[in-house]
Amino acid sequence: MVSVLDSEAHFERKAKAAGITDPNVAVLKNRGFKTLSQIAYMVSQPGVPMPEADFATFCSTHFASFSIQEISSLRRLIFESQTLTVASLRLQVSDPDASSKQKMPEAERDVRLENLRRSLPGITVEGHLEPARCLLDAAARIEASNQIVYLAPEKCVSRLCEEAADPVEAPTNGAMAVFDALRRRGLALCFANLIHWPNYERYLNTLFHHLHREAKPGYLKCTIRQLVEADRLCWSRLIEQNVKPRPNPGDPLPLDSQLQATLESYDVSFELMPLPQQPPKRKESWPDRAPKVPKGTSKGQGQGKGKGKGKARSMIKIPRGIRSKGGTAETPDGSRICFDYSLGECKLGDACTKGKH
Repeated sequence: MVSVLDSEAHFERKAKAAGITDPNVAVLKNRGFKTLSQIAYMVSQPGVPMPEADFATFCSTHFASFSIQEISSLRRLIFESQTLTVASLRLQVSDPDASSKQKMPEAERDVRLENLRRSLPGITVEGHLEPARCLLDAAARIEASNQIVYLAPEKCVSRLCEEAADPVEAPTNGAMAVFDALRRRGLALCFANLIHWPNYERYLNTLFHHLHREAKPGYLKCTIRQLVEADRLCWSRLIEQNVKPRPNPGDPLPLDSQLQATLESYDVSFELMPLPQQPPKRKESWPDRAPKVPKGTSKGQGQGKGKGKGKARSMIKIPRGIRSKGGTAETPDGSRICFDYSLGECKLGDACTKGKH
């Protein structure tokens, strides 16, 4: 990512804010001083003060058109640049990953967005199609680290959603919502100079063409879930192959060709194949149940005493010693028999409370 020290747009805005006029800002740029990191080493190393006489001689030699006020502004600009340079070097030593957490300077972001709009006259980069600041920063971090990171559709937020919601997450409930999210991602990648828009648009059209492909009988059409999974797999393959998104000087952008080629590979195309339809569920046939007997209102029907007695008889447990000899729990006339008497334990008369003897 371009830092405040390396951004030409931020340098120009900072110089004007310090009080240097536009013509003299152009003089600085013509002398080769276009960033704060270059200004920091203009007269001496950061942290090493320059003698006043040497500084006056330097300004009169190279910046004769500067007024006294502008020379003072230049001195301030040099001091701030050297301070930022020293702080940046210390941060790189204490926290090497700090650069991945930084945001792009506002001036640099505004200039790049304006250049993006000018380069795409047929696309209105505003409203729901304008990438959020967090999405632009994520794409810029990919450029700075030279490492591909998968940006999921729900992370490809618009500027409108970023201002209205926190935490920010893009809607993905439908094909059109996913399509807009992936377009915003493409614009962010173009913003970071990682891919050209015609090549990314070709990738997107090839991917969504599968939604309109007719399926054979017995198969389902490709779903939006399959498209999202194929997109994720495509970027995962690029990460596995260690494709560097930032090109070498004079070479084309790697993603211009690698992204489309990965989408057309066998592994990714397999995810977009139509899935077989589920067979209809059969209704299991159950045997006809016996009709329910209507409950009566008299004592002899339904839950009357007769049913209760039969249930009580069936629940009587016969001791094993009696059951093994063929004994029963009742006499032929239905009277209960005392089990203790049959086992020789009850010494009462012909009967007791437990039954006959």
